Amino acid sequence: MKKLLIALLVVVALVGGAIMALPYLVPMERIEREVLTRFEAATGRQLTYGSVRVFAWPNIGLRLREVRVSNPDWAENKTMLALDEMDISLSARALLDKRVDVKRFILKKPVIALEKVTDGRVSWALKPSAAVQEAIDAPPSATSGEQNQPPAQGYNLSFGEVSITDGQISYRDATTGTVETISNVDLSLVMPDLQSTLNIDGGMDIRDKRVTVVLSVDKPFDLINGDGSTGSLNINSDVLKAEVAGNLSTVGTLLKGRINATVSSLPGLAAWVSQKPEEPLPVKTVSIASTAEITADVIALTGATVKLDDMQGSGDIRVTLSGDRPAVRARLALDQVNLDRFIAGDADKAHTVAEKPAASAGDGWDATPIDFSGLKAVDADAVIETKGFQVKGVDVGASTLTAKLDNGDLRFSTTEAALFGGRAKVDLGVNASAAVPAVSAKIMLAGVQAKPVLETFANFSKLSGTTDGNIDVTATGKSQQALVSSLAGDGRVVFRNGSIDGIDVVNLAKTIQSKLGEMGVGQGKTDFVEMGGSFTISKGIVSNNDLALKGPLVQATGKGTVDLPKKFMRYRVEPVLTASSGVDGATGLRVPVDIVGPFSSLKIRPDYAAVIQDALKDPEKLKQNLKQLEDNFDPLKDNVKNLRRDLKDDPAKALEGFLGGGGIGGMLAPRPQAAAPAPVTPAEEPTAATTP
Repeated sequence: MKKLLIALLVVVALVGGAIMALPYLVPMERIEREVLTRFEAATGRQLTYGSVRVFAWPNIGLRLREVRVSNPDWAENKTMLALDEMDISLSARALLDKRVDVKRFILKKPVIALEKVTDGRVSWALKPSAAVQEAIDAPPSATSGEQNQPPAQGYNLSFGEVSITDGQISYRDATTGTVETISNVDLSLVMPDLQSTLNIDGGMDIRDKRVTVVLSVDKPFDLINGDGSTGSLNINSDVLKAEVAGNLSTVGTLLKGRINATVSSLPGLAAWVSQKPEEPLPVKTVSIASTAEITADVIALTGATVKLDDMQGSGDIRVTLSGDRPAVRARLALDQVNLDRFIAGDADKAHTVAEKPAASAGDGWDATPIDFSGLKAVDADAVIETKGFQVKGVDVGASTLTAKLDNGDLRFSTTEAALFGGRAKVDLGVNASAAVPAVSAKIMLAGVQAKPVLETFANFSKLSGTTDGNIDVTATGKSQQALVSSLAGDGRVVFRNGSIDGIDVVNLAKTIQSKLGEMGVGQGKTDFVEMGGSFTISKGIVSNNDLALKGPLVQATGKGTVDLPKKFMRYRVEPVLTASSGVDGATGLRVPVDIVGPFSSLKIRPDYAAVIQDALKDPEKLKQNLKQLEDNFDPLKDNVKNLRRDLKDDPAKALEGFLGGGGIGGMLAPRPQAAAPAPVTPAEEPTAATTP
């Protein structure tokens, strides 16, 4: 770059020298030959033009039309520079003093074609003649007043009006197969001489976006020479505004100083840089103020203050632009983070499915394909210390968040954080790099209040209590329906000192007294001291075999399945009326209860046949259990006393009469004033449900 710019200055000086022949009435043809010869000697390229007009005094110059400068023979485009008009005007008096005072240098509609081929050769590498090369390489004269002058054959340069209008620059790189074009280039330059401040003001279209540029360089010749110079640069487009100031250079570290930048649309900026369709991203607006070190491939920000939409923080950020995608590495401390934008998707996605596929009958899960493509727009490695964050509007305590995103594979985790009176830790994964996306979650809860968690994350408000739990699940699929159907994993959850709304287990145990045949879910409440168990999940079907509940008046065990894809439940609970909630394996009257049906219409059915069968197997144990009930539960005292008396003569007949009649081995016959329990129909019980 340095030698290219110096060579161009030499060209100006040499052409100016050729024009000096005008005062001596040299024939015009000779002047033209001299100009062309000197240009080719200075550049190794051929210069042609359609017409020329010469000015003589007090400013001498040329106005060339239809100008062409050749490219090397190996270049695909044979013309490196084409322009409609080049207007050069120099001070004649200054030339006599070996000064090149450019009064006017105007290029109209220049088209510059730059190329790089696979062997590394570049089209802008000029090959001047030996004599010109010697002039370029010659050190500055040590004569007084010339010590800091550029090596342009002893000429000192100064500039007046310099501008480019409606220009275009293209760059073809055969090593990467890419072509970049900058069009509609309009620039004006103010620089009295190479030792004075350079000011450039203009604009250009880069990848179909208008970008305006204002550049100020304190020592432009030092910048050209590769030594760098202090200066500033302002860039403005519809997606990015940036102000940088510090030490500027054309090689190596392009900027070392300060930067203030505002991104009005991060998805728009990512699409502009990558030249791919715009994809929704978790963050839309970004503003940064920081010390900065920038190269062609890396933007490194240290001690940055950052604002991401409504989130604020500080730290260090490094953006690598080389590679298939921009890569961001961040170490930040933020006031508060809204996680919904990162894990719940963007409600304003530009990419939506025109028609929603119909869900399978009865399942209710959304079959619309989920768009995970936004995860492939950028790579990320972020560690964020936060004073708190929000998930679905819930405030969570201080935690450290870690997120790694590599080609669509997101891994997100938190340290333990305060949540609803307890502690929680979450590890999430979304892998969109494979043909079928995969989702995983690990959740740890300790002392967390269950009701607000379930209300917030599962829209379920019928369970309360302090919760300890560990859950580890995975799923694959392109839609909500597919993810639920492939759900797999295991876990264990224990609730303490809470209640279940809508199910009265004590009342279930008293069904013998009240002789209920069937009841729906939704009435009553069961208080408990502790309730919990473990579970496994396979293909969306949750299986549990060790449910245990301890309450003030009841204990219960349970096992069964929950078919999530079909939203169907088949579960058996065996409550036992007992006087103590602290005794494991309490004795009492055991009443098995089946909870069966679709989620929208669960039915609870006591299994009277099982009660009778258990009684016949061990009548003495039944008598002992009834004696305990008689002693501890006043509402049952008279009925239980009569039942104990009748059991002496005929246990089966006594239980049948007490329960309302029926056969020993099957379901009971209908009772007066109560319809018999309806059989489970195929519509009620899908084939995927499993009998406990």
